[in-house]
Amino acid sequence: MRNDPLNLVDPTGNAPNKEDATDYRYVASQMEEGGLAPLRQEDREIGRYFQTETYGWVDVRHFSEAAAAVLIDGLPPAVVLAGGVAVELEQTLMEGPNDYSSAFSPEDLPSNQAGVDFAEFVNNGGPGAPLSESFERWARAEGAAQFGDQTFEDAFDALPEDDPSKHPGTSALTHR
Repeated sequence: MRNDPLNLVDPTGNAPNKEDATDYRYVASQMEEGGLAPLRQEDREIGRYFQTETYGWVDVRHFSEAAAAVLIDGLPPAVVLAGGVAVELEQTLMEGPNDYSSAFSPEDLPSNQAGVDFAEFVNNGGPGAPLSESFERWARAEGAAQFGDQTFEDAFDALPEDDPSKHPGTSALTHR
């Protein structure tokens, strides 16, 4: 799993929160209605995170931006991943000392990788299947959990109730 203490990425999987966690099938339904566009909304909170065995909690916004950069913009995966790191660095520099620190949130980089991997899955699968169906196949292959699965319930139970940014003086890494 890419979210592990050895890689210093989301050792406990708590950066997402219960009020924004969803089932991968909800993400697929959003894709069915509008491709990647509804997933890329800046103000997206509902259904923002889905759980996978491979990547841990996946931030849908990071995932969809990375996937779109490869699928729509035609950028090479390595460029997209490097750009994701650059965005996190820029965010670090822009945040004040008393701001909630969301740069390098534990799920950010694994979510970017998930988006790139999904885009490569789509590109290697050839044309024909709707994006939402490709996503469902990819998600199941990556061990995506769904409501009612013990895997989902265990991961969900470990999450904080709401967004850590609502608690002054915290960061995604310390709000656990």
